[in-house]
Amino acid sequence: MSLRRVRVKSSGDAAVANWVAEMVDRYPMPPRPFDRWLLIRRIVLSKDTLFLSALGTVLVAVAVWGLVSGAVDTRTFGGFLAFSGFIFGLGGGALLLFSPLVYFRRVARALEQGVLVQAEVMSTKIGHTRPQGREEAAGERLVQHPLGPFRAPFRFSYVPWLSQMHQGSIMHVLVHPEKHKILWELGMAGTSSGRSTAALQRLIG
Repeated sequence: MSLRRVRVKSSGDAAVANWVAEMVDRYPMPPRPFDRWLLIRRIVLSKDTLFLSALGTVLVAVAVWGLVSGAVDTRTFGGFLAFSGFIFGLGGGALLLFSPLVYFRRVARALEQGVLVQAEVMSTKIGHTRPQGREEAAGERLVQHPLGPFRAPFRFSYVPWLSQMHQGSIMHVLVHPEKHKILWELGMAGTSSGRSTAALQRLIG
């Protein structure tokens, strides 16, 4: 059996991740009913979104101010630099402002389609990215997908269960029903962010 290797992203804001875990506990099988407006409010009011939205607003405001003030004039070198800054500020700001919508779609897709499965940690290394930097865990796990197991690398930081990761640890993830793709990280089995243990036991039992 060939085991595919895929990339996976972290699950973002902890409050939203905990809410997703609660929804999976309540509704182990997809599609899961959930209040879309409640999810939007949780995402919009999360500290990550508030920071990104504020930064995006500043970038767009600075870009618009540069355009209105007449500093953007491509006929001069300084004006060309100002124009480049305008494009960067407007584009980067717009991406940050629209990032909550992208995050909402990702969470909604995980709840609607994600199949709850286990993933066993095959190897892991925990350390710091640089001296005095954040602690990070990286390695590989074997995901038990309904279509067949596949290997998936991981890299985590800023998660409360980081120190619990070791070879043989069991993680819970939501996977795409028809692809070898992880849609959402639920955390380690038995942790507050990985409380889908009971839901998975109900499915197995």
